[in-house]
Amino acid sequence: MSQRRNELDKSSPTAHVPTMFELGRCHDLTVIKANHNGVCVDGGEWGPLWLATGSKNKIHPELGSVIEVFLYVDNDEKIIATADRPLALADEIAVLQVKQVTQIGAFLDWGIPKDLLVPFSEQQFPLREGQSCVVFVFVDPKTERMVASTRLSRYLSYDPDEFKRGQEVELLFTGESELGMFALINDYAVGLIHRSDIYTDLEVGQTSTGYIKKIRDDGQIDLSVQAPGYGKIQGMSGDILERIIAAGGRINVSDKSPPEVVYREFGMSKKAFKKAIGKLYKDRRIVIEQDCIRLPDR
Repeated sequence: MSQRRNELDKSSPTAHVPTMFELGRCHDLTVIKANHNGVCVDGGEWGPLWLATGSKNKIHPELGSVIEVFLYVDNDEKIIATADRPLALADEIAVLQVKQVTQIGAFLDWGIPKDLLVPFSEQQFPLREGQSCVVFVFVDPKTERMVASTRLSRYLSYDPDEFKRGQEVELLFTGESELGMFALINDYAVGLIHRSDIYTDLEVGQTSTGYIKKIRDDGQIDLSVQAPGYGKIQGMSGDILERIIAAGGRINVSDKSPPEVVYREFGMSKKAFKKAIGKLYKDRRIVIEQDCIRLPDR
């Protein structure tokens, strides 16, 4: 790859100074030619590079001026420079949409004319046209082309000991399996929310505050979207109390209601619901009746 060059006629007004610019990243490059044919920049060891046709930079800068360009390799193994900036650079994580699925993999809308490939071997879950997915973007060391992967754990390096049980973290939901929902933790680690701990709808690409529930012996991290222990019940109790107040002091759900009714009304399991209203009852904030829960003065 280092031997590949793009050609420029010998009349270039600027002597070439060999410099290596990384593929998959943006660089500030110097304009060495600008005419009716377009704009050419000094690509260092990649040689002179004409900006891609259709690039957002429609104005012809003056010779010697510096512009930001993104460098990548196209399907013909040619170095491409563009003033368009993709939605993610190499070694970044992004939420992108699937444009189409072909025999070689899924292609994502990347914000530039060239779509971004997720090979089947890099798909943790089968991707479908139109869906959003969370991917790690990188330069394929074999082809030097830009590709992406939903198998985030392959490319993230972290020490589980950096986290503690009950720690509050920021989550980005990355994919669903039979076990539950996977999530990116603080942008650099991966964990799982088990189905038994999911009380509301979670979608890929959605963000939320979460909590470290458990760190397993194998280093795997279990997550929760509710604070653990007493804090969890306290938070749910507050949500239920707010619902009762908003409903005028009475709501037609009780500890005798079917689990599906409880989940529909409050987005939580019946077990969690009974613990939450038990806390409110113990604090004398509510009265529990056969077919309802209400405020004491209603």
